[in-house]
Amino acid sequence: MLQLKAIVQQLGEKDFEMIESNLKSSGGTKYLRLLLLLRTGKKSDRELINALEINAVALSTLKSRLYSKLQEFLHAKLEVKETDNKGAMSPGANINEILFSLPRESSIAALRKLEKHYADRNELFSQVLVLSALKKATKNTNACYLYSQQFNKAMAVAIADEKCDDLLIQFATALGSYWHSREDNELDLLLMIKKEIINYTGLYTSGHFNFINGFIELSLLTFIPWSARITDSCNDPGNAANRLRSLMSDYPEGPEKKTLGVCVDYLFMLNYAEKGDLRNSRSAFERLSYVVHVLFLMGNYSVFPGRYLEILLVLNLSGNNKLPADLAEDTLAEPFRPIVEDQANYISWMKFRAMVKYHNREYEDAIVALNRLQNDLNLKRYLHADLDVRCFQALLYILDRNHDKAMNIIFNLGRKLRDIQEGYYDNLKTALRIMTMAIKGTLKTGDEMSELLLNSFQYQNTGRFRIMDTVSLEQLVERRKEKTRYNEKA
Repeated sequence: MLQLKAIVQQLGEKDFEMIESNLKSSGGTKYLRLLLLLRTGKKSDRELINALEINAVALSTLKSRLYSKLQEFLHAKLEVKETDNKGAMSPGANINEILFSLPRESSIAALRKLEKHYADRNELFSQVLVLSALKKATKNTNACYLYSQQFNKAMAVAIADEKCDDLLIQFATALGSYWHSREDNELDLLLMIKKEIINYTGLYTSGHFNFINGFIELSLLTFIPWSARITDSCNDPGNAANRLRSLMSDYPEGPEKKTLGVCVDYLFMLNYAEKGDLRNSRSAFERLSYVVHVLFLMGNYSVFPGRYLEILLVLNLSGNNKLPADLAEDTLAEPFRPIVEDQANYISWMKFRAMVKYHNREYEDAIVALNRLQNDLNLKRYLHADLDVRCFQALLYILDRNHDKAMNIIFNLGRKLRDIQEGYYDNLKTALRIMTMAIKGTLKTGDEMSELLLNSFQYQNTGRFRIMDTVSLEQLVERRKEKTRYNEKA
């Protein structure tokens, strides 16, 4: 290992004394003897073997480990230090300082150590910069060709990695649009993004690419379990979850792993909740609650934070369908305040606020929240959200004894449903019939038609067209009649 001999010879007197002191204090007797031999000019392997009384294999191992110790020392000297116990590099790690302030062999050793560090942490663009420096340091040598090849490959992977991250953001945004619209063209976009990610995983071997692919797959299965196009193109949900766990455990350590781990816990929480497993969902929620701010920060212009609020509401409801008295909407969603332009999250946020008021029997405040949502945002682009909000609004007006406004919304929704494809939103049609009967006073306990409609709504209100989560229409049965023109007609 010619570089090792050169590095030891190039060390300044103070640096050499520091290394010698470190080896003495750590009990590295053999490393110390090898260091002294190289420093005093013993250069041939035969001389070293005889002096150390070891064989050739042991000498090779000893050199390799001493080389690693010298690399670490050079980093410490240049203040390339760890900022936490996971080895995050200091922003002061200056590649040019390493390249131009050290002798050639020493700079190559330090740069190789830095390149390995960035490669292990999947910091691809930083790795590219180090490989560029290594090309300069090894110019006109055989090693230059090797580093040029590594540089080209690392650059291609870094660009692909950036593209995959862009696709993940695009996916999250498209998923938000689909969640509130349930339109087929949005589903086409989601499947196209998934296909493009799969193409990248086929071109490059990368744990990050495989993780994004796994995350997208489990997201689709969790958010859109009713679509045959999704289930046909993805693994079984259980297999997809296990695969994502495995990819997470193999992911390079660092801040990015922590953030992605939050996203994985989030998906598991949703997955359990969708299957009705509230015990495991609550357990995942408790793990997530400590770091949920990370989810909110990465979830801008996606549906992730908004869907989190919906599950949060379910988990906080008690057996009598009421929220604990000490939980207001502000404490339930403290880190989250979306702006209007963040449309998917803003819709979920305002619906969440209305739901909290509804469960606390504050019907007027719930109506105010939904009116504000409709004033701030045109919901025509989001058909599903539009129908859901207006149906919920009609229910709130009934509960607030404002039957005229409720009947006006029911009439307008009925007209809109006539323009929607046959077989779509049968649950909403049933809900409108139930609310009309409630207004007219004909929705009663023991009445065959009333029970039939309520049971039909429960059966129909699943899958793609599900509306008014956590809302019960049975509370409308036998409500006190109001003297309105609708009662008189009945």
